[in-house]
Amino acid sequence: MKKNLNIVLILLFFLTACSAVTTPPLVPTETPQLLELTSTETPTLSPSATPTETPTPSIESLSVTQQSVNEFANAMQNAGINITAEQILQQGLQTQTITGADGKQYEIAFVHLDLDPNKQGETLEGDYPLMIKNDRKWKEFTLSNLVVTSKDNKLQAVGVVVHGDTANSVHDNPKAKDTLWNNFNSAVFEISGWQYREPAEGELFISTTNWEKSMFTMLKNDSQDNMPLEIRHLVWQKQNPDWLKGKSKDELTDILKKYITETMKAYPVNSYVVVNEPAPNEYRWDVFYDALGDDAYIIAFQTAYAQNPEATLTLNDVNNQSSMGQGSEETQRTYNLMKKIRAALPNANLRVGMQMHISAADGQIDEKDIITTIQKMRSLGVEVAFTEVDVRINGINTPDRFQKQAAIYEQLGRIVKQAGVVKVDFWGMTESLNWLELYGINDKKLPDADATLFDDSLGKKLAYYMFIKGYLDAPQ
Repeated sequence: MKKNLNIVLILLFFLTACSAVTTPPLVPTETPQLLELTSTETPTLSPSATPTETPTPSIESLSVTQQSVNEFANAMQNAGINITAEQILQQGLQTQTITGADGKQYEIAFVHLDLDPNKQGETLEGDYPLMIKNDRKWKEFTLSNLVVTSKDNKLQAVGVVVHGDTANSVHDNPKAKDTLWNNFNSAVFEISGWQYREPAEGELFISTTNWEKSMFTMLKNDSQDNMPLEIRHLVWQKQNPDWLKGKSKDELTDILKKYITETMKAYPVNSYVVVNEPAPNEYRWDVFYDALGDDAYIIAFQTAYAQNPEATLTLNDVNNQSSMGQGSEETQRTYNLMKKIRAALPNANLRVGMQMHISAADGQIDEKDIITTIQKMRSLGVEVAFTEVDVRINGINTPDRFQKQAAIYEQLGRIVKQAGVVKVDFWGMTESLNWLELYGINDKKLPDADATLFDDSLGKKLAYYMFIKGYLDAPQ
């Protein structure tokens, strides 16, 4: 079997190198339907066309092919889809040449799946890129490659939130570190809260633990290609220390300015979440807002801008992606506050952050509504980013639970491209290190949330591939 597989691999690379096909992107249906897969037939493959230069397959490229196909097949199988790596190799890969955002030529090798040729428009039908080549070297196609897939692309970065136990895992686990470097081109480092960093007035620590120092150093200095970092949060009402109570307006203003300035000096990067989840809100109490109103948040942004005028400064909130139903109040609150901040800082690099914590149990998301909301935010002259993306599937106990999750991730991929979202950050790499399973909602842990793109063994899930597919299929 191993000997036969090697022969298939050599033939595969000869065939894919000799042919290229230009396949128009599938037009996504507004409400895609999940496919119930029972067939084990090999998916059909469209014929190739337009011969191209034939490179000599290398041991490295053959290895990349096998690894990419294996990972894709495993993701499918773990989602209940009966397809094997051998079937994928037998049908072969197709190639397509594109001009990237950097002006360079890239060749993409992809598998075309059509698990039921008698149906059209199934969620899983379409092209899945597995490898990308530039300068005659094949690599796995990863999330970070989305940044270079179009000359008109607005997407600047795809990152992951590194926080607490997640940071320890990345720092101590070579495989986790490789997963970070290989799949993302940005990282978000969530520093310890103010209440821990300055437990008593005047006792401000640069960091609270050795791992925080070493993790920041690793992310900032040891990452491949100088991976850009974002620091969060400078101001978050949940992290205010108790000793702030009873201070006057002037005292609070001075304290806020000093804390932001010193924190930015300690963590010198070019992107910060300045304010996270601002008051007022029935679940939020903020000593700064109580004393200063919205001026507290405007002062926070002005202070951050004065410290680093080139930095991107973000106003971040949850449930602010919809103009209707749940979250509509947060959406309007974000819009009104950012409008004031933009007026106070007309030249700053400002960004609205939408956390995008989604429950698949609520059904598929309203793409049109979210795109409209993003366009409304962008009308203020600011960028929009998805800052803490995850799709939880607790409460869904059917065999297709991972397919339902993947369908929503596909929707998110489409929204990112169509709405001009500039940055996407996923909250944690693995399921057990996502906040829902570590901390939970209202202190209730959700061990079956399974919300991330990678499983606990750092294997890619179907959601990983469907997010990429959704992005590439969407019209510009």
